Amino acid sequence: MHELTSIKSEDILVYDLGLSQRAISLVTALIFFLDILINFDHGALPSASVAIKNDVLLSNVEFGSLGSFVFLGLVIGSLGATFLLGMFKFRTLLALSFLGNGLGLVMFTMTEQFYVLCFARFISGFFQIILTIYIPLYADSFGTPKTKPFLLSMVLLAGPIGVVTGYGLTGIMVGYGITWRISFVI
Repeated sequence: MHELTSIKSEDILVYDLGLSQRAISLVTALIFFLDILINFDHGALPSASVAIKNDVLLSNVEFGSLGSFVFLGLVIGSLGATFLLGMFKFRTLLALSFLGNGLGLVMFTMTEQFYVLCFARFISGFFQIILTIYIPLYADSFGTPKTKPFLLSMVLLAGPIGVVTGYGLTGIMVGYGITWRISFVI
């Protein structure tokens, strides 16, 4: 058991904010689920590759570009994200992140023009970076010394689960003749 003198201020941050462990658990579960959804498209794209290439008439190189542009958006977004996290309230950035990511995904499903598809993927990646940066910070900030490893493990596990889920569900949908576009608006 820790003595009062050995507890650091960051260890009691949760109690200073007046948040209960139940509220933190609920928010963690929500973040876990949202992180799965945000990474869903990273698995959906390769799973629907043949359907997308045939539907939009893309070459292998053009299709490969679609996979690259989301990561280009992540890289460029990360350059400015640290400044934005310091300048704006997180709620504002979170709302913009979800709106921007949603806009990119909807734009991706509504066009057949290669350059618009690339721009849509770029926009999705650009706006995903806020959550990519914030989620581990959340686990570190709101976890107690006992729960931090678990919280961090869960939020880091959500990304690969999203990719695998996107790959599997999209493969099933495309296999049953359901359009690949639905996977990008889930």
